[in-house]
Amino acid sequence: MNPLFQQLIGGMMPQQMPGPSNMMSPLQRINFIRQAMVNPALIIKQRFPDIPDQIMNDPGKILNYLQQTRDITDQDIQNITLQYGGMR
Repeated sequence: MNPLFQQLIGGMMPQQMPGPSNMMSPLQRINFIRQAMVNPALIIKQRFPDIPDQIMNDPGKILNYLQQTRDITDQDIQNITLQYGGMR
């Protein structure tokens, strides 16, 4: 799996409920995704709390920061951009 995708999505879903019903219902997933779409900066800040506040409004600077501080390559960014609706 793409390292950038793993860092962005991995562990982002709310904690699973203990017990036999440890999967989120489709409605719970939809609500979580809707909340993430309303405030994507909050999701990014939760996943990467070390990102400086002064660059939070600049996606390019955020990507550069993640490349410098994590094992993410230009190819990882290109792959995820193409896979999830970026410019082709």
